[in-house]
Amino acid sequence: MPAVTIGVPVYNGDALLDECLQCLAAQTFRDFEVLVYDNASTDRTASIAQSWAARDARFRYYRQSENRGVTQNFTDVLDAATAGHFMWRAHDDVSASNFVEVTHRLLASHDRAKLAVGAVRKFAEDGSPKGESRVPNLQAGPRLLRILRGLRGYHPSWFYGLWKREAALEAFNAVWRGNTDPWPWGVDHMALIPLAASDALVGSNETYFVQRKRKANAPPPDMSEDQLRAHFTAKCETLLKRQPMNAAERAIVRAMIAVEIRRLFKPRKFKPWMTPKAANVER
Repeated sequence: MPAVTIGVPVYNGDALLDECLQCLAAQTFRDFEVLVYDNASTDRTASIAQSWAARDARFRYYRQSENRGVTQNFTDVLDAATAGHFMWRAHDDVSASNFVEVTHRLLASHDRAKLAVGAVRKFAEDGSPKGESRVPNLQAGPRLLRILRGLRGYHPSWFYGLWKREAALEAFNAVWRGNTDPWPWGVDHMALIPLAASDALVGSNETYFVQRKRKANAPPPDMSEDQLRAHFTAKCETLLKRQPMNAAERAIVRAMIAVEIRRLFKPRKFKPWMTPKAANVER
């Protein structure tokens, strides 16, 4: 059994899939399997993935009989994983060649950790660099300080770090599985906030993940800004209650989450979606 399963859910990704799989094949950590889950693509996705499976035994290709939606395809590849450590890798994402090696070493070195991450290098649609989001010190200092660093410094792309598989299942079940929205808005934040709040994150700036500019997910068009904030807050509170901490820690963390929610729901970030035209395009 491999040490790491890397799940690549994809739909019509032929433009960048080969680059993504080449990046995985070049990883310095070699003990992994790659599961490419094709959501009934109509382009060259199948031939690209099958070519990799034919020349590298670590790569396996599975084609859905019909398009099952984004959430279900992400779920299926996670359910099919066999390793104790798991990573989602979107078909258009790449990373440093030591990304799996560094994150795997971090998880092996910290029993409390459930997710290991690296820095996030951001690029615009034209390929120009847009800066780097570095990982705060999540390994040193008192537990509460590490928690506060995680809550203040986490990046949504940390979702694509290396998980302990059971933790990925737990997060996915709590946030996604059974949700009727094809791609629930803010789930990356909702998956990461409980990990930060329970001191379950570790990270290193010795490696990095590349975040390419993507079309953003729109919030539900039938919810106002206040309604969406309330929904998000309630979901975070439910997840927070499951985390092991004393009353004082819980009060401090709850206050920090409230600050984070205000940051996420700044009007300047939210208002571009508040027109029927924008919402309909994204839905």
